[in-house]
Amino acid sequence: MGYKSTIRSIGSAVRAAERERQREIKRLEREQRQYDKLAAQDEAREEVFEYEQYVFSLVSIHIDCIDQIHWNEFISRKEPIQPTLRDLNESAAVEKKSGYSPGFLDRKLKRVEKKMALFNQAIEEAKQQDIDQHEELLGEWRTHQSKWKNETEFANRVINGEAEAFVDAITKFSQFDKNQLIGTEIQFSVEDAGLLTVTIMSHGEELIPNIIKSLLASGRVSTKKTPVGKYYELQQDHICSAALRIAREVFAILPIESVLININDKLLNTATGNLEEATILSVFVPRVTIEKFNFKKLDPSDSMSNFKHRMSFKKTKGFTPVVAYTSGDIDPS
Repeated sequence: MGYKSTIRSIGSAVRAAERERQREIKRLEREQRQYDKLAAQDEAREEVFEYEQYVFSLVSIHIDCIDQIHWNEFISRKEPIQPTLRDLNESAAVEKKSGYSPGFLDRKLKRVEKKMALFNQAIEEAKQQDIDQHEELLGEWRTHQSKWKNETEFANRVINGEAEAFVDAITKFSQFDKNQLIGTEIQFSVEDAGLLTVTIMSHGEELIPNIIKSLLASGRVSTKKTPVGKYYELQQDHICSAALRIAREVFAILPIESVLININDKLLNTATGNLEEATILSVFVPRVTIEKFNFKKLDPSDSMSNFKHRMSFKKTKGFTPVVAYTSGDIDPS
């Protein structure tokens, strides 16, 4: 092969290699674009899923509830038995001494007296071990006995309907403070008529999303402003769901047959132009009614029709203030 032919052959090979390199770059770019597209679609699906889960959480607060507390079981528990002093270690040491029979060497080497002294010392140490173990058991018993006494007395106070015990029980066992969706500034009170009232400050409109997220056929996220009607309907369902959850937890904790729930919010007073706290839902919930509900399928707002309640709501404006019930308006029996 001549010089020129060699040069042409090398140039052809270089150009072929460059074309192959360009094809490989384009292939990698196509794969990267496809990967980026799939990744973006996954992110979009995740974003819409999180949005839908959040919206669902706002209106499904009532579905979960703590376990029922059975106060009679606290009362029926037997008092822990005070332990008696047991001489297990001493008896073992005495038995060991009693079983000792001096052998020839012990007598010959005059070790009997020394060994008996050791046995007696072991017996005294065993006595102290029995005393120490007894003191340890006594300490455990005092702890259990004190807990049993306090819980039994508290259970009796709850069963007897003591107002302070009611509030203490709800404060101790309820999960209201762990579910930030329920509301803030929860207050409990028991009026002279024996009616338990729960008053809670709602989060207002701050929890309600003002946009709707959905997934387009292209895999991208569509974001639209929430229609006014849908926005306020979501807020209403959220407030009513919180009321149901409060009632469920109260009935799970206390042996009462009804509860009055007032939910407040900051609303605009058009006469002053200021935001002022006002009641937006006041509902009297009997246990016998709510125990019949299928909480997974009911509509929170529609469920209020089962109760004596005050709620002024319009789809285009949301909540307006109502006058909260008092014990004088309701017969707790």
